[in-house]
Amino acid sequence: MAGNLRITGGRLVRQQFSVPREADINLVRPAGDRVREAVFSSLGNKIRNAEILDCFSGSGSYGFESISRGAKLIIFIEKNKKIAITIKLNASKLKVYEQCYFVRNDAILLIENNYISDWPIKEFDLIFIDPPYKLKLSSLFWSKLPLKKEALAIFRCLSKEEFICPVNYEVIREKKYGGTWVAFMRKKEMSSL
Repeated sequence: MAGNLRITGGRLVRQQFSVPREADINLVRPAGDRVREAVFSSLGNKIRNAEILDCFSGSGSYGFESISRGAKLIIFIEKNKKIAITIKLNASKLKVYEQCYFVRNDAILLIENNYISDWPIKEFDLIFIDPPYKLKLSSLFWSKLPLKKEALAIFRCLSKEEFICPVNYEVIREKKYGGTWVAFMRKKEMSSL
């Protein structure tokens, strides 16, 4: 699986970036071109000028695709050192380094403990959540996601059967793309007492 992926739309369309070698040992499973193209087509103009968090960044494909389609800034979280280096190298190769902020750490630890005080952005328009398939995310993780009002969380997993909608979220769109399933979610409005 290591090799190259291509940007599917926007100003960087057809430019390629490297998939980390760790994909060959299943530490990275990048969203393929067709999946990303479909996800970003569904998002439409929500990407333009958006501030985006890419949890479990892996290849960085969601972040690079977002920048190509007009996002303002991407924060990549990746805990594996070699994979994080590949993301930085890809950002340089694509000439988008200035629009990227890199955090090499555990996304769950950072989100659950609100360790984002030194980040340039504290709340996001869009958060991509594409963890390893066997990793289960806690209700604390979901409750602490730093989403702006009306923002979306995009979650990718193997199948709908493996997905349980987090408390206080609603699925506004769901799609099956080949061997993967994607949920577009928003936090529910909390009524005041």
